[in-house]
Amino acid sequence: MSESAEIDTKWVTGRSDHNLWYDCEDAVVLYHRPSGRTHFLNASSKTLLTEILASPRDLASIVAELGLHETTVSDDSAHEEVAGLLIRFEHLGLVERV
Repeated sequence: MSESAEIDTKWVTGRSDHNLWYDCEDAVVLYHRPSGRTHFLNASSKTLLTEILASPRDLASIVAELGLHETTVSDDSAHEEVAGLLIRFEHLGLVERV
C-alpha cells in the first residue's frame, strides 16, 4: 500500500497565520511564510486548504467534502488525485499528517 493510500491517515492544514492569500481572476496566490515560497493554486485547492482541512480529515471525507464544493470530483479517480495532491502539499509544508 502506498503512503498516500493509508487508511488511518488524517490530514490538516498547517497554521493559518503562515499563509497569505490573494485572489486573482483565474487563480489564487498563496505566499507561505515559513518557506518563503509563492504558490499559484486553483479555487478548489484554496477551499481544500482553508475550509476542508481546517480540522483533521481522512482521505474519504476530504474527497466527499470536495464533491460537495466541486462537481468535477465525483469520479473513481478522485481518491488517487486528491491523495497525490495531499502528498504534494505535504512536501510543500502546506498540510501535515496527524
